[in-house]
Amino acid sequence: MIRDLSEVPARRIVLLGCGFAFLLVGIGAAVFLAKAGDLLARALAAQQARVEARLPKDLPEVERTRLAWAFEGAEAAIRDGDADAAALDRVQRRLAELEKQAGRLSRDEIADLAADLEAVAGERRDAERPRSP
Repeated sequence: MIRDLSEVPARRIVLLGCGFAFLLVGIGAAVFLAKAGDLLARALAAQQARVEARLPKDLPEVERTRLAWAFEGAEAAIRDGDADAAALDRVQRRLAELEKQAGRLSRDEIADLAADLEAVAGERRDAERPRSP
């Protein structure tokens, strides 16, 4: 039995410490990768609330519904891991641009955002989305 650390080579202590630190970093990375989709979906939901607060008052209900369905489809695709990465990058850039602007969003900006969000979800969500009358 070891009575004090003077009997243990310092090399062994360092190796055990580094191994433990490496194990913790690996566990943290695995947890982050497992939760990354959920975190991104939550961030998108927060962006949705900010976008909806800036919608024009006279925006038709059909466009509001399309935007809501587009956000929902994109969130579901992100959570499931089926999101189109290039389309998701476009959405993130577009949302960053819209955040910089002040005031209400235009109808063209809303239509472009909805189209990009629908591209994130891809074709699998198109079959589930109800068609507007």
